[in-house]
Amino acid sequence: MNLIDFCIQFDYPELLFWLYDVSTKYRTLAKSKLKEIISSPDFWGFYRDNRPKNLIKIKNYENLPLIRRVVASGFSKIASYEEKNLLRKLLEHNYSWISNLAIHPYIEISDKNDLNNLIKYVLTNIDKLEEDKISNLIKTICTLDQKLYEGLG
Repeated sequence: MNLIDFCIQFDYPELLFWLYDVSTKYRTLAKSKLKEIISSPDFWGFYRDNRPKNLIKIKNYENLPLIRRVVASGFSKIASYEEKNLLRKLLEHNYSWISNLAIHPYIEISDKNDLNNLIKYVLTNIDKLEEDKISNLIKTICTLDQKLYEGLG
């Protein structure tokens, strides 16, 4: 039983409102911090020995791949319509683990215009995109197409 079910069972509506208020505040704060990390060049770049210091503030830079995964996972869970463009950008991250995380949240908040724009983008840039990015974008296109047009055929 989760906390909300527990509160409903014992009729604590004020506790539910408090939980909602706290979760909303933390969600906003978390989203802001996650977006800050995602906008860092360190989140997108791959450096070997010549990595600039202090791009993302972590104690052990060997943990950077883990930090990227945690940040992308958290952001994908709480992203809303306002962050659709950032989710769209994550679809092309160099790490497939991260780009795959963004597919379903992006699809949940996308519509027919997004599908058309994604198709145009892939067709226009097919010569410039890496094969794994094309594959991920096509997977996104197919899944979004299925969501939008399922049962129409």
